Amino acid sequence: MTWSMTKKLAAAAAATTLLLGTAACGGDAEGSDGLTEVTVGILPTVDLAPFMYAVDEGLFEEQGLDVTTRVVSGGAESIPALMAGDLDFIYTAYMPVLLGRQADLDIVIASGSHTNTASEDTPSGVWVAPDSDVQTMADLEGKTIAVNSLGSVAELLVVASLAELGLERGDYDLIEVPFPDVPAALDQGRVDAAWVAEPGRATIIENLDARFVGSEEDPSVISTSEVFQEFPMAGYGARGNEDPETLAAFRTAMDEALEIVAADPDIAREKATDYTEIPEELLANVAVSTFGQTSTEEMERLQDLMIEHGFLDGPVDGLDELVYQP
Repeated sequence: MTWSMTKKLAAAAAATTLLLGTAACGGDAEGSDGLTEVTVGILPTVDLAPFMYAVDEGLFEEQGLDVTTRVVSGGAESIPALMAGDLDFIYTAYMPVLLGRQADLDIVIASGSHTNTASEDTPSGVWVAPDSDVQTMADLEGKTIAVNSLGSVAELLVVASLAELGLERGDYDLIEVPFPDVPAALDQGRVDAAWVAEPGRATIIENLDARFVGSEEDPSVISTSEVFQEFPMAGYGARGNEDPETLAAFRTAMDEALEIVAADPDIAREKATDYTEIPEELLANVAVSTFGQTSTEEMERLQDLMIEHGFLDGPVDGLDELVYQP
């Protein structure tokens, strides 16, 4: 049994325990001002900018929502809190949502957030120290590659892109290194390459003069294969039994915010000064994701890649109902 399969089974077991141990929750409290009170679990990253824009510009209030935020550490914390009713919406990568659905969790994608093409000029991709002998992804055979979390979208994209080149698990080593520790790990030679996301990308460019590792066909992108272009990364989850009017209100506010920030990426950099600890001088060089809604077709693409590389057992039931449509 591979460790990826072990992680998958552990996630399913935890989800099953959650289903047995919690009652179904639904409905949200109405405040004295007539607004529906909702709590949203967030991760303070640049990619949260459209949501924070919607909060600060009153877009949720216009739709009748009074939004409170709670910082969470990731899907391992936010999805159980969502299903227990402690949170009404969560910012989350799409992969845990699909895993949750396969484990019979009633979770839907209330709104999209962003996609990314892993490349030199986007927030995420594989990077090496400037003096590395790795020139393209094919050179990673026999190397040690850091990802922030095993079982994450980082692992999926690294494994899938290397598989395109004929490299299978065992032809390289994947180890877990938290994003804040990546610059030191690269600089000290503890890893040969690392999957990096912002603000880590801007940090290692500034401090290490790090190099992006791309494909032989196009060194500016991790792969020229269509499946890796504008890959669905993250969005906002909700319980499937959430009040339909609340879901519609959240989606409407996010639709407007995503469109505005997508048209002016500098808004994301400016907004990030309010809720992240990224130094302002570094934000100028931070790459911004492609913001926008997601679709069933994008979830099918993610699902198929997860199945191909052992992250899912098979197709997710009700995939056509996963992405909420007002």
